[in-house]
Amino acid sequence: MRWLTLSIFALSCVAGPCAAAEPQRRVWTVDGVEREALVFAPPAATVSPTPVVFAFHGHGATMAGWAGKFSCEKYWPEAICVFPQGLHAPGGSDPQGKKSGWQHTADDQGGRDLKFFDAMLEGLKNDYKVDPRRVYVTGFSNGADFTFLLWATRGNVVSAAAPCAGAGEKFLGQLNSIPAMIVCGEKDPHYKIDSERRTIESLKKLNGCDSPGVKWSDLCTYYPSKAGTPVAAYVHPLGHTVPPEVPAMVMRFFKELPQK
Repeated sequence: MRWLTLSIFALSCVAGPCAAAEPQRRVWTVDGVEREALVFAPPAATVSPTPVVFAFHGHGATMAGWAGKFSCEKYWPEAICVFPQGLHAPGGSDPQGKKSGWQHTADDQGGRDLKFFDAMLEGLKNDYKVDPRRVYVTGFSNGADFTFLLWATRGNVVSAAAPCAGAGEKFLGQLNSIPAMIVCGEKDPHYKIDSERRTIESLKKLNGCDSPGVKWSDLCTYYPSKAGTPVAAYVHPLGHTVPPEVPAMVMRFFKELPQK
């Protein structure tokens, strides 16, 4: 493992709640393959227990592009925010895998991305005082599918999840009860709203959530749970996209979770 100064990518701190750390490019070798991620780490992360947020891009995207769009470090600068880079992987519109993406099942691609997640988390724990009670994952599209896969296979490590436009229904029988925020679009042609609503209802039942819930915004409903495993549902009227207010809502959800 090694740290490299990021020279080809710079994020300016445009209008946001407060200044965030500058990104650094972190490199790991996993099964002989070099893997990378952009890491925003606050100075206090070396001395105080610090939450970690992993944010996974969609198919065909890049860590730099997703970091520029999702920008969770702006809304939670006290957290370590990690934007990993996927490798070439097949997808729905890319069957030959010419673009970057994430494995779809636990056995897919030799488990390379699950191993990558394990290596990232171990490396961060070696370099920072990572709070093991606050390890959060989020992602969009193929990155949301991988978020569900991490939840299904690393549920003892992942503290909460916020998949945005992902195929959660197929993972329902594999998930343990952790806090979750589901972001979905009513007009999404890839992840149909009926399936997303079934996923939300199943997670509410799994997590023992109260109904009808509390309005967080016009589009987001928060369902408390006596067990400390709430579910938030952010249902927007658009298609396969992440509205610009979503990163702030996801970080709010993670930040306000009850600590056990």
